Amino acid sequence: METLRAIVILVHIAGFAITFGSWFAEVASKRRRATHVMDIGLWISLASGLALAAPWPAGIELDYLKLGVKFAILVVLGAVLGIGISRQRKTGERAPAGIFWTIGGLAFANAAIAVIW
Repeated sequence: METLRAIVILVHIAGFAITFGSWFAEVASKRRRATHVMDIGLWISLASGLALAAPWPAGIELDYLKLGVKFAILVVLGAVLGIGISRQRKTGERAPAGIFWTIGGLAFANAAIAVIW
């Protein structure tokens, strides 16, 4: 059971890496666009995070406040990412600076909370 939990944790980290990595690639290329790859990483993080929130195996104590904060950040990140993708589709231009930098900040904050809290 611990091996399965470790695999789910690895998938969760990969979801963050996909979201933040694709955001960072956009920063490096100076395109500043919200992409569907970021969206895929978000959904992977959400699905694996919900699986990790289940109390398995027995004996693992979960910090529900931390989980709630991480979930709230993920929901806000999804909303901001959706707004960014929508605006890009509507205008044909890159994401507004505030939305783009918020995506990266929220993705990083979620990982920081996981590690530091």
